[in-house]
Amino acid sequence: GNGAIEEREAGNASACLDNAALIFEKVMRRSEPTFEYCKSHSFHTFYSPAGILYAYLWNGDGASYFLLDNDRVVDQIEAPSHLVFATLSNAGEIIAYDSKGNVHIQLSKVNWKIVNFKGGDWSHITCLVELSDSFLVCTSGMGLKEISKTTGEVSSSRFMLEEQLRFIRGGIISSNGQLWIASNMGLFVHDIEHKSTNFLGKQNGILDTDFEYGSLIQFGSKIVVLGDRYSYLIDEKKVLAALENDPENKPQAVFTKLSWDRSDSVNVYYMPPNSSGTYDIYDGYSDISIHIGTNSFRSYADQNIEFRIKGVFDEWVLHHDSYMLLKMSDLGAGQYELEARIRGKYSKGEISRLNLTIHPPFYASNMAFSFYAIALVLLFTVAKLGYLKPAVSFVRDTRIYQFLTRYELTDGQSKFEKMLRAKEQHIGDIAHELKTPLQLMFNTIENKKGVNGLEDATLTAMHENAKRIQNLVEQISSTAPSISSGVAIYKLYDVEKVKYVVTSLAPLADVKKQQLDVTVKGSSGISLINDSLEKIVTNLVENAIKYTPERGHIKVSAVLNQDSLRIVVSDNGEGIAENDHAKVLNRFARAHKGKEKGEGVGLALVNDLVKLNQGTMVLDSALSKGTKWIITLPLDDVDFINEEQSTGAKSKAWGERKTLLLIDDNRVFRTYLFNYFSDTYRCLIAKNGKQALSILKNYPVDLIISDLLMAPTNGIEFIQKLRHKPELASVPVIILTANTDEDAKRKALEAKVDHYLTKPVDNDELRLHVERLLSLRSIPHMQGRKLPQLGESLDIPELTSEKDMNFYLNFIEVLEKNYKNEYFSRDMAASMLTMSSRSLNRRLSELFEYNFSEFLTRFRVDKSIPLLLNGATVIDACMEVGFGTPSYFSTSFKRVKGLPPRKFVDTKKVGENAPSAS
Repeated sequence: GNGAIEEREAGNASACLDNAALIFEKVMRRSEPTFEYCKSHSFHTFYSPAGILYAYLWNGDGASYFLLDNDRVVDQIEAPSHLVFATLSNAGEIIAYDSKGNVHIQLSKVNWKIVNFKGGDWSHITCLVELSDSFLVCTSGMGLKEISKTTGEVSSSRFMLEEQLRFIRGGIISSNGQLWIASNMGLFVHDIEHKSTNFLGKQNGILDTDFEYGSLIQFGSKIVVLGDRYSYLIDEKKVLAALENDPENKPQAVFTKLSWDRSDSVNVYYMPPNSSGTYDIYDGYSDISIHIGTNSFRSYADQNIEFRIKGVFDEWVLHHDSYMLLKMSDLGAGQYELEARIRGKYSKGEISRLNLTIHPPFYASNMAFSFYAIALVLLFTVAKLGYLKPAVSFVRDTRIYQFLTRYELTDGQSKFEKMLRAKEQHIGDIAHELKTPLQLMFNTIENKKGVNGLEDATLTAMHENAKRIQNLVEQISSTAPSISSGVAIYKLYDVEKVKYVVTSLAPLADVKKQQLDVTVKGSSGISLINDSLEKIVTNLVENAIKYTPERGHIKVSAVLNQDSLRIVVSDNGEGIAENDHAKVLNRFARAHKGKEKGEGVGLALVNDLVKLNQGTMVLDSALSKGTKWIITLPLDDVDFINEEQSTGAKSKAWGERKTLLLIDDNRVFRTYLFNYFSDTYRCLIAKNGKQALSILKNYPVDLIISDLLMAPTNGIEFIQKLRHKPELASVPVIILTANTDEDAKRKALEAKVDHYLTKPVDNDELRLHVERLLSLRSIPHMQGRKLPQLGESLDIPELTSEKDMNFYLNFIEVLEKNYKNEYFSRDMAASMLTMSSRSLNRRLSELFEYNFSEFLTRFRVDKSIPLLLNGATVIDACMEVGFGTPSYFSTSFKRVKGLPPRKFVDTKKVGENAPSAS
């Protein structure tokens, strides 16, 4: 009854080695002396928490669990056959698995539930562990699985997903509540409460990387581990304490250096601490550099860095190394939090944070706005006290004021004629006087782009409206429009122009807290009288804003189909009475009697422009029901205008256009230049002289427009380096800068710059300079080198957005630096471009017809052609450009170029040696 084994005769010895099995065999031999338990088809034993011995017996006919208490059978439970292991659940049911990989769960004394092979999709079970809400199943081939206690569904385990273990040798829940797993990839211990996993290897004294089936055995407070070569006795408490105190198991990203450049200084911080306040960076910086590494000295080779900047890109970006240099140059004013963490082979470190605050320039700071407010209050006070009267008297003596107040007859002409003549002269003078402040306004907007913290959309809207004022002033100044060609009168619009004009008027709606919605549809173009579309849309939307109450709703839609452009402007304002519909289109007539000011000219102007464009204008409105204007403009003249434009500008075909390189460290001004010239030329962009020189290695250009003050290579240094390169020495260069210093101008001219222009400069003047220099370069004796054949992957793509061109040039720069690396991948390229792989794929699919792999292959093929033409062997060219094997190189070359490498070279040489026609 105490579990001791009595001594037996030699002829009746037992084959059992397990003490519990011997006890069961002894009890059974009381009724069957020849009974041999350990020679039966299938057997195993286990104890319940109450000390009841469960002994499984399957002799080929039937299977049962025998329950023994004090060396006496107290119960018998029928069971499935072929069971090889079992345990007792917390609820008292038997959970077992058989030799075929099926799991059996006891439902009652005679009923069992089976989770079969199809449900788990595994080939062999090596352990069965009970958890709070499920059973953990170790499989050989399918890793860890879980069976839900409530539904019985089988799913992948929530534990150790990143380790991707497939062949599990054994697993237990230890007396300390830790999950121990032995696999063909090593020994792991998982902390279920803290959801962390540690790998035990050579550094912990575990020399085996594979283990026996059923290799984990709880032995008191210790764990026995059976490896392929050695067996281990592990003191779990000591191991867990050592893992807890080992810094290698808690890898952390470390910011080793933070620096940023300004025009007058360089700021450097070594080992900046994490999460300790913020680093203040003031306006005028060029580049922010952050060095990130790991604190691990043993495992750094298996570690990578993940990083993100909250609010800029929230997805983690993976860098395939344990050290990286992160550079940023386009962050606007605001607060930023950089997060980084180490991702190990079997672990993920805690997040390290670095806070940066980029301050706006002084004139856009809170203190500056306080000064502005104080100045306005002082001005108002001075006016109230009467100290501005001398200034008012001075204004009254000016010529403009006299024109505004003159009304007497002087020549005996009729009073009406005199008024018209005076008004005409007055308007002409005002138009002339407006040109100077307008030029200053353009200069102010350009100088503040990218500096004062305003959004690009706001600055662009200001620039667009200033440009429209300039056009209006020019129209007022001109006595008659130029009608020398169709191109001067007509302009080709796309439907997106409507959206742009409406967006520029959004600030007016914001003042009255109105909702201004615009939708456009259509992809073709429509030819209209120059500036008419802007005037039509602007006047209708301004009227809607003016006569719609606060928090009202204004809708604008534009649909361009095969026959016409249909513009609908509707609002929920006060409306127009039906008896006033006819007169609102008359000049100087007004239907609204409210407080809003107006001259009654806007709608009459719209009506005239619609008629000049052969369109129709329909009004749908009633009092208190809002107003809807429906404008329909036909597409009759599109073919004529397209023909005129193609006749007048044949060089605008993309392949025949000249190439300009635009260099400026102000991104907004780069965008402005790009948009201005991209309708006529192929435009490349660079933010400084260093990047420009890198671009010129791959792309020959016909003319360069460069800023002067840039870092790290300024305009003069760039020109000096350019003139020392024989193949680039003849490229014309225009310096366009805000620097009026004569010494700087002299140095630029000494460096052989072709033109030195100071901002602001008239657009037409700048374009004339460009056209003149390009025409001089087209003269035979002035032409430079013959431009090389770049290859399809290096042809300048037809991109109409500065943002797209900037991405393309950065992408090509990354390829240029890494294409020789055979293992260069999309993930590595995305990391260098500080974007996710998914974002890189999306950008490439938007701009090109190739994915990353295909683009890289074609890039490498194009890079191999000069090598082959200069006599390199196929193997040398293959290895030089990053192909792994010559066969893969030859296959890819033939697919891209249509001929194998050798045949392609022979064809090229035959073409070069062929006699030319005289």
